[in-house]
Amino acid sequence: MNPEYLAIAVSAVEQLAEAAPSIVSDIKSLLAPIKEGRAPTHAEWLAAEAALDAANAKVQEQEQEQEQEQEQEQPIKN
Repeated sequence: MNPEYLAIAVSAVEQLAEAAPSIVSDIKSLLAPIKEGRAPTHAEWLAAEAALDAANAKVQEQEQEQEQEQEQEQPIKN
């Protein structure tokens, strides 16, 4: 197996594990109004919008990184 891939995969899993408590807390906060059958408070609404913005930014960042990796993997044409 590729040692560079192993290092990247291990690092990614470690970062996910560190972020897990925060992620679980965020999910519980987002689901609270739904589970309680009520409208979200203003603060909950703002938090949900912020979470969506952060997730969208992360997806865009990852897409850009993948595009750059694909460009680097393509052979140079003469």
